[in-house]
Amino acid sequence: MAASVESHRRPHPPAMNDNQRSHGFHHPTVWGDFFLGFRPFSPAQCISMKNKAEVIKEELRATIVDSGSVDLPQKLELVDTLQRLGLDYHYGTEINDLLCGIHDAGDEAHDLHTAALRFYLLRKQGLNVSPDVFLKFIDDEGKITCNDTRSLLGVYNAAHVRTHGEETLSSAMAYAKDHLERAVEQQTIPPSILLDQVRRALKTPLFRRPRRVEARHFISVYERMSTRNEAILELAKLDFSILQALYCEELRALTLWWEGLQLQDHLSFARDRMVEMHFWMLGVLFEPQYSYGRIVLTKFFTFISIFDDIYDSYSTLEESRLLTMAMERWDEQAAEHLPGYTKFFYRKVLATMKVIEKDLDSQGNKHADYVKKLTYKTNIIIFVVLKVITYTYEEHVLLMFNNNKAATLQTPAEVWHTILAMFAAQSQAQAINTSIELTNLQKGNMAMAEYLARLKVSQMKFPVLPPRSSVRRLYPRSMPVWTWNITMSSQCLLLG
Repeated sequence: MAASVESHRRPHPPAMNDNQRSHGFHHPTVWGDFFLGFRPFSPAQCISMKNKAEVIKEELRATIVDSGSVDLPQKLELVDTLQRLGLDYHYGTEINDLLCGIHDAGDEAHDLHTAALRFYLLRKQGLNVSPDVFLKFIDDEGKITCNDTRSLLGVYNAAHVRTHGEETLSSAMAYAKDHLERAVEQQTIPPSILLDQVRRALKTPLFRRPRRVEARHFISVYERMSTRNEAILELAKLDFSILQALYCEELRALTLWWEGLQLQDHLSFARDRMVEMHFWMLGVLFEPQYSYGRIVLTKFFTFISIFDDIYDSYSTLEESRLLTMAMERWDEQAAEHLPGYTKFFYRKVLATMKVIEKDLDSQGNKHADYVKKLTYKTNIIIFVVLKVITYTYEEHVLLMFNNNKAATLQTPAEVWHTILAMFAAQSQAQAINTSIELTNLQKGNMAMAEYLARLKVSQMKFPVLPPRSSVRRLYPRSMPVWTWNITMSSQCLLLG
């Protein structure tokens, strides 16, 4: 099979100079070495804030435990406030117990706002709650019987944690959105905190907001509420400042690492977006105990961004193939077969991953070996997606998993469906260790511009991925989160 595949590969193309390559130039980083000298607080101030926060945190823990005896709306508002202020990670056990108790007690909501907030918080917690709780607020025509703006805002936010097939929530969301948009347009909501919340929700629903960005925003909102708890507000401000100082220290370490790589001297075409990658990772892990994990993920995805620029914007197909083969070998000797710019980058990747593996080994982390395999697998997927779109629409491609023929396919969409199905059916270990090979069964590859000119994108039916909230219902529980993230990024590359 290997010989057959090799016979279909095209000969090495002639070398291309930089002017012949099709690549865009990205604006330089706006951050530079800013974080090397920036510290929002002194070490003494950080220690003082931590000590003060610890005292308030324990006082509030008793308040949360005692809230089990208050009525349902108060319980829900307390949990919602802690989550939106970014304080819930301090009280994971207490909040889980509280929400489980609310779930076990059944539907006790007598008004739409309470029902919506209960549904939203329980769904986010992973508890099974039926959308039928909204039926008593919907008339025979499918319209919500309540026109209260606060309640409809709650419905709009709650409907974003629906899963596929829950038409009751889809209809409720459409109705609520229409009502809220008309209320804003016709200025029927007086200037208030509620009006600000409606506008913000219509722009970005609550469920889709980055946690730390929402925390910073909601601190200023909660400060204006007459019903605020002063202890909760003070803890929120202290906690935000403590984490801000930690994030700046992480960015200082990452800036030193990035400048030490000197990649911009050799890969001027690639994006320098290390700080933005760190912000992205805050959306995955914002808690202080995951500081090292954020640093590792930032390094990892900074490399992935450069891989993307190499494959998508700069390298020839043959250079991409050589880099992929080197990543599969994962040793210093493989660098000798690479062009100069990829050789330098490849060695930096190896060196960084060796340091990470050593750190994980010293920490007793049994998953240290996954680091290089995950890097390779992400690199492979980007390469495969790029390679798919360089084929003509009429040509056939041979898709292979682990050197076994999977399918002979005709369109990029068919190839993409097959790759998604393969990953969805595998465990994390299987997915990481799967090799993918894609071979053109007909000669005559064409330039990207010519391909796009011939390809009628509007007639192609690409798979539409479900919202993140329903991924666990549609895919096996064994499907790792990193596969979902890579899938989303790769589909954007394919459709772009």
